[in-house]
Order: sequence, then C-alpha cells, then structure tokens
Amino acid sequence: MKADDARQREDGRLMERIARGEPDAWREMVDKELSGACSLAGRLLHDAAEAEEVVQEAFAALHGTAPHWREEACVATWLYRVVRNRCLDRLRRTREETGLEGYAEQPSSWGNPDEALQAKERHCGLETALQALPERWRSAILLVYHLDRSGEEAAQILGVTPEALESLLGRAKRRLRELLWSRRGDL
Repeated sequence: MKADDARQREDGRLMERIARGEPDAWREMVDKELSGACSLAGRLLHDAAEAEEVVQEAFAALHGTAPHWREEACVATWLYRVVRNRCLDRLRRTREETGLEGYAEQPSSWGNPDEALQAKERHCGLETALQALPERWRSAILLVYHLDRSGEEAAQILGVTPEALESLLGRAKRRLRELLWSRRGDL
C-alpha cells in the first residue's frame, strides 16, 4: 500500500505542476506513461495508427483533468482505463475482426533461419490465442503480465475487485493453455 500512496502523492504533485502550465512537468508525465499506454492500445487494437490516436486522445483528456486532479488517484490507473475504454469503443464502432494485420513484426536476432521461423510461429500462436480470449480476459493478461501492473491496479483499471481479477486471470490462463496445446498439433 505504501508504494501506491507514494506514487499517488508523486502523481498529485506532477499534476499540480501540469495544471500550473509547467512544460517540463508535462514532458515528465509523457515520458513516464507513454510507453505503457501505447503498448496497451497497440495490443488491444493491432493498428498502430488507431492506437496512436487513442493514446493522443487519452493524454489530451489527462491534460484537461490536471486542474481538477485528486491526489488519491494514480495517473497510470486513470490513463490505462481511459485508453482501454477508448480502444473498446473503437472496436465496437468498427465491429471488425482484429487479426495480426498491421501488427509490427519482431526483428529476428537469431542467425539460424529455422530458429527464427520457429520463434515467429510461437509468437504468432500466442498472439492468435490472446486474440481468441474474451476482451476482459485479454485485458487482464496484458495489464498484469505484459505491462507489469499490480493486481490492485489492474483490478482498478478493469473496474473489478482484486478477487474478480484473480478469477479472470485464472480463466484466461486456463483457456490460453488449452488454445496453445491444441495448436501444437498444427505445427
């Protein structure tokens, strides 16, 4: 709890500086939170341009809340919730199936082409399995295991209790195992 309290106080001071119009404060906030917000949006939307727009909108909204910021909130929790909700809104609006199109390819660091191909197949298999999960399960997995958010923070972002988050994670991991196990026969 103490780490979260310290982060809330730090965020509160930073938001006060932003509200006063200090450009260095805004740069500090962007440097602190941009990577995680982009990662979350990119993983949910699989479209770099859409993800960038969502993150820009979320940061604009964050900037607008600076004068009214309450110190008892963590900026990352608030920002990730806005990013997630805006991504879901876009997905609902377009009602398109999201696949791996537009997903940035990982550069290969292996010298052996067979190893690179196997690694790429594993990566694509995991991404395909993640996309097959219900959105709440996928969001829980991404927040906790990809963005390294604490259980409490991930629960706040998703708007559930920590116990409900554990349940979401448990079901998501079981389903991922099933999907990945069934895919083994396809390789």
